Amino acid sequence: MIYKTLTKGANLFVGAHPDDNFLGAFKIIKSNSLDSIVMTVTNGATIFPSDYPVPELKEVDTPEKYAAIRKEEEIKVMQKLGVKSKNMFFMNLADQQSHEYINEIIDKIKELITTYKPTRIFTHEFPQGHPDHEIASFCVSQAIKETNSQEINIFEYPTYVIVPGQTRVNSKLLTTKKNDTIIYYKFTEEEFKLRNELMKMYANQPDLEERYTTRGEEFRVLYEPRKFSGKFPRSDYIKPWVREVTPEQIHEKIKETVAKRR
Repeated sequence: MIYKTLTKGANLFVGAHPDDNFLGAFKIIKSNSLDSIVMTVTNGATIFPSDYPVPELKEVDTPEKYAAIRKEEEIKVMQKLGVKSKNMFFMNLADQQSHEYINEIIDKIKELITTYKPTRIFTHEFPQGHPDHEIASFCVSQAIKETNSQEINIFEYPTYVIVPGQTRVNSKLLTTKKNDTIIYYKFTEEEFKLRNELMKMYANQPDLEERYTTRGEEFRVLYEPRKFSGKFPRSDYIKPWVREVTPEQIHEKIKETVAKRR
């Protein structure tokens, strides 16, 4: 019954990087593509010179080139799912720099809430293994509060789960509590095959299909925005990809934002 309601009305998806919304909520986007509003916060390209040229794409030797490729891949995949081009929004912030633009991200989400009036927003769980994921998750809750849109439910999806001693990533919520509302939707065989085919379109990450072997999608349902105060739940950031910032620094930035925007 819940699944049927998710495919009616407007759904807003807020992902940190090109491919995050696809990896976290492919089935929901596919089932309600014409009413899917897809927002991508960063361009997925770091500003660190040591990351270029990109190992999988030797000709891509600048952040600008890599960002353009990732955006093009995301647009093509979303179009394959049936999402309208006018319903795709890219903020084009640099990877791992979203914490410097928290106010702009919140304001953009508020704009989309006001324009499209979604009843559900899908985004990253909190905590997460990447600072951009945590920022996206926080900004969704903050935007809902500031627009007084308490009727909007948040559906948190997992993307980074760190297995100690490994870098394997799969689709399983990192933290759960006894009273959490957790829902799981299994892919049909047709959906599983389509998802694997579309993952190949993200050519800059040829190992996606191997890493994301999940047979379904899991969500935590939040019936009210998260309260970002006191001590936050914490996850280590995934290495070696995340550099420069720590969970503590990001969480302090979030607290400062909450205080300033009251």
